[in-house]
Amino acid sequence: MESVERQVRRGFQALSKWANEYVAFPGEFFRQWVRDFYQDKSCIAASSSWRPPVRLERITCPVFVVGAKEDYIAPPECVQALIDAVGSRDKQYVELPGGHISLIAGRGAAVHCWPKVSGWLGTRS
Repeated sequence: MESVERQVRRGFQALSKWANEYVAFPGEFFRQWVRDFYQDKSCIAASSSWRPPVRLERITCPVFVVGAKEDYIAPPECVQALIDAVGSRDKQYVELPGGHISLIAGRGAAVHCWPKVSGWLGTRS
């Protein structure tokens, strides 16, 4: 059986490898992405250049939204807004400890996040 120390080391190495092997976004692309999708919400706006525009109110399947308390990329209040935007009757928001990546891939993910996700999915499977 693998020691806890070895498991932690392997987990850290895997996350570090993933975090350091990204493809950089060109600056102007990133600025346009932030402006269009976060500031102007162009993918859901009535005047959207998307054809057809995204209509969140048409989403009627069950929706489970997870926010991370220490997420500075997708702050909890922004993530939670999805609950009000979708048309689903079966919808739930939960806010858990962690940051943008650590929520799902950090040491506490197996304790805080994944049991909640599997429990929610399990009752609907």
